[in-house]
Amino acid sequence: MKKGFTLIELMAAVVIFVGIISIAIPTIMNQINAKKEEISSTTLNTIYEAARLYMADYNISDEINIGNNYCVSLDELTQEEYLSSPIIDPTTRKEISLTKYVKAKLNPNREFIDFELVDVNCNNE
Repeated sequence: MKKGFTLIELMAAVVIFVGIISIAIPTIMNQINAKKEEISSTTLNTIYEAARLYMADYNISDEINIGNNYCVSLDELTQEEYLSSPIIDPTTRKEISLTKYVKAKLNPNREFIDFELVDVNCNNE
């Protein structure tokens, strides 16, 4: 009596293994991408909260009219130590340019809302 596996049995095992891997890899990659997006939105929320604190500390809402926008640069936020530099986007693993601005709109309650990361200063609008 011979001990071992036949070629057919080995091939069947390999086919099953490849089938399991082909199902698992896309699922794992989707999980990784979802986490990267979650981290990216967390980074944006951190930037927006830093801008909100900056605007509150400097009483910016007293200086502009309701409904108007106010922008603060990421460079200003890092210089004033509301954010640490460099700011890395986890999705792309690249540094976010400090030349970008955080744009916010002042609502009737004199609170800043609708935060957005933009490329140009909106204070002259």
